[in-house]
Amino acid sequence: MKKLLIIVCTFVLVISSCKKKEFPENVSQEPAFYISANVDGTPVSLRAGAFGYYMYSSYVQDTNGMYSFIAEVKPANCGNACANSLRIELNDDQPSVSNGTSNINSSIKVADYQFANTATVAPTLVGYAVSFKSIYNKPTANASYLWNFDDAGSLSVDANPTHTYSTAGVKNVNLGISETTSSGMTFMENPIKVTISPVAVKTRILTPAVNGNTISFYNSTNGGTGTPPAYSYKWDFGDYSPFSTSPNPSHTYSVGGMYKVKLAVWDQYNDTAKYNFNINTTSSNLPATNFSVVSTVPLYYTTATNLLSKVKITYVDASGKVYSSHLQSQVGAGNIFHITSVEEYRANEKGQATKKLKINFDCKLYNGTTSAVTLTNGEAVIAVAYK
Repeated sequence: MKKLLIIVCTFVLVISSCKKKEFPENVSQEPAFYISANVDGTPVSLRAGAFGYYMYSSYVQDTNGMYSFIAEVKPANCGNACANSLRIELNDDQPSVSNGTSNINSSIKVADYQFANTATVAPTLVGYAVSFKSIYNKPTANASYLWNFDDAGSLSVDANPTHTYSTAGVKNVNLGISETTSSGMTFMENPIKVTISPVAVKTRILTPAVNGNTISFYNSTNGGTGTPPAYSYKWDFGDYSPFSTSPNPSHTYSVGGMYKVKLAVWDQYNDTAKYNFNINTTSSNLPATNFSVVSTVPLYYTTATNLLSKVKITYVDASGKVYSSHLQSQVGAGNIFHITSVEEYRANEKGQATKKLKINFDCKLYNGTTSAVTLTNGEAVIAVAYK
């Protein structure tokens, strides 16, 4: 009986010792995720699954459209800037549209990478994202759209597209709308002023008020020099009647129908903006195509040091002091970041796709301009998420 009890106890111990410890979905033991290096000569090893540490994978997209793919080994549920943690960020090799697909397959590969240096980066204006809104007096699910942005043959068939211009200036944008695929299109062309200058005069005709053949017109104008700017107006009602110089005129058409109204506005220094609008009188049932500019957003990129395909490492020591690779230049001998392998991995706990990377690195990390630590013999197996 005593011998049987010993055998049973031994079997229980074997079973319990073979049972694997379970971790959250973003932690894997095959392979073991870790980041290790000598920090000023002292070995530091952070391993997912040991002492409550986890591998967190994520991505972010900045206002320039650039994605950063992130891996961070830190204690669970400690928030940001956790003591005894290390974070690696790898930048995409080109910008993407907002919330669009990243370029990770071309940007993350077996190769040597340079470290980012934002200490000397000066943003450079590289383009303008102009959002357009179509205006159609015969809304239908069967409507078809065709935009020509006057920009190297760029076209769109969206109802309300956003187009990126690489240069400023006046663009003669044309929109055609048809009710069905078999009907003809009606068109509107407008000279759109692409600029973010606060003193550039911009104008548009608001949707007029129609009372029979009498139309009340209103404008929305901004920019110009002066406090406040002094605007001059010229309205062409499209029916060969005399021009109007009123800011918001009323006009009666002798014959009902659709007319193309033209507005020109200029300030005291003759900076001029123009806008066209198709208007129907009450007796007209013709389809009228119009559009407006919703917004013009400047696109900046840091071409001074070019953050594309660059790396950033952040280390938080036991006291909570933060050191980062991007505060000063890493150019020179002894500063390396090399990806030795890349492969697809399973989704993280947020359902985001991930890649598993093996890397080697040496670099210097800074806290301000005077305090620094040196990382040598760095190696890691990490996971980064991507869009």
